[in-house]
Amino acid sequence: MESIQHRSPGMPLSSTSRGKWTENIHTGHVAIVSTRAAYDSQVLAAAGNPEVMVFMRSTAKPIQAAAGVTAGLIEYYGLPEAAIALLSASHRGGPEHIELLERMLELTSVREEQLAFHEDLPLGQAERDLAMRAGAIPRKLYHTCSGKHIGLLAYCKMMGWPLEGYTDFSHPLQDQLLGSVAAYTGLQPASIERAIDGCGLPVFRMPLSRLALAYARLGDASPNKSAADPLSAAPRIAAAMQAWPDMVEGEGRLATVLLKQGIVAKSGAQGVFALAVPAASIGAAVQIDDGGESAWPVITAGLLDQLRLNLPAAGVPDSERPALEGQLSSAAEAVRGQFPERMFSSTGEETGSRQALLSLVWA
Repeated sequence: MESIQHRSPGMPLSSTSRGKWTENIHTGHVAIVSTRAAYDSQVLAAAGNPEVMVFMRSTAKPIQAAAGVTAGLIEYYGLPEAAIALLSASHRGGPEHIELLERMLELTSVREEQLAFHEDLPLGQAERDLAMRAGAIPRKLYHTCSGKHIGLLAYCKMMGWPLEGYTDFSHPLQDQLLGSVAAYTGLQPASIERAIDGCGLPVFRMPLSRLALAYARLGDASPNKSAADPLSAAPRIAAAMQAWPDMVEGEGRLATVLLKQGIVAKSGAQGVFALAVPAASIGAAVQIDDGGESAWPVITAGLLDQLRLNLPAAGVPDSERPALEGQLSSAAEAVRGQFPERMFSSTGEETGSRQALLSLVWA
């Protein structure tokens, strides 16, 4: 088993100050990968170690959804296209999420009690407060992973696989999900290590650069893929996530802010975040050593800024740069608007600030 002594800390990616002093330094790793033919899915830029081993956690959800979408799950049950966003979601448990989740149960005949995990209350604080004021009791649909699990159970029903034990490593469903992850990451299935995620499903461990590649491929809308290839579902999944960004996570979440700016993004637990900039043919993945997510926004805004300034190094043609520069600038400002770098106390007095420290090294 890997010990903490064998896990080297990453580079400083951001800091927070209080008064005139630095209060925290957030270290970690960043990998940026291009799918442009000239780069052959190689690492374009990095901070820290782009090959550090990470668990995908919930960044895997759109990739896992690709298995069922490729097999015709949406058409088989007549699910609305917005359901694809919930298959890929870590939703907050708001009324709009529950309404669509209940519709998915109705159309697939999956029963709520068949979901593997325990009952919960909404993950989002505002959504939890709303539910509790309405007298809600814990239920499985409130779990942040319920959309994914409904989709996986429906996929099992469609394929004639047993519903019992669908989270087990040996279940035929898990072979399909492993194959989908392998297709997006370019890894051999046997080389992908697995443990158990928070919702009970297997979770995939791989180099950070391969997670970045998976998102570069998720954002790739080129049509030259076999219909049976899980990669063929990428444009549809990315489009659904962008069309229903609040379904993917929720109002005020970093991934949702980026999706509204045309950037495909998804958070994971323990400091893992991934995104794709389709117009640049790149994917990026971030892992924060301390496992928190408070540093994500300032790091992401800094990453977008540095990408905007290095589009030639990313192989973006001159003719495409003005539009892409505008998109990246708007996305960075949207992130800063939702997550201000200046920090204030509950009395309104300024206490300090967040600052990006990452310095990407370009290949």
